[in-house]
Amino acid sequence: GPRALLLAAVGGAALGITSALARVVAANAAADWSAVLTWLTPLCVAVALLGGLFQQNAYRTGHFAAAYATLLVVDPVVGAGIGALMLGEGLPATPSSQVLAAGAALLAIVGTVVLALARNRNPEAAVSGPRAPGPDSAPSGAPSTTTSGESR
Repeated sequence: GPRALLLAAVGGAALGITSALARVVAANAAADWSAVLTWLTPLCVAVALLGGLFQQNAYRTGHFAAAYATLLVVDPVVGAGIGALMLGEGLPATPSSQVLAAGAALLAIVGTVVLALARNRNPEAAVSGPRAPGPDSAPSGAPSTTTSGESR
């Protein structure tokens, strides 16, 4: 829902800001290691923690797919925007690369909207009643794993 998207957008923006701050700290530290001890480092950590807090709250809304997709769009857009506008990093120079970048951004945004509007947010939660034992269920007391080998 809208709350998940808003929380994820704020979290993604904070993580994009963290990326830009980390770039500044790292670039300064390459010239002088004591640059890590400036006020930018604790600011970077604080913004990252704030971003993580917002992102976890977005996940808790029950719209995980939409929240995650929003993070995947907003984080790099904010980080690249700060890099281009404030840190002097380049933008796509040729018309073909500009069209490609704009198309990729549009595709990511459309995908986020589609996920946000999905009716069935969690397919496993949509199954009502207890699950019938199947080939992937383990005997009681034994750890079960998914097809990818992860423990349940």
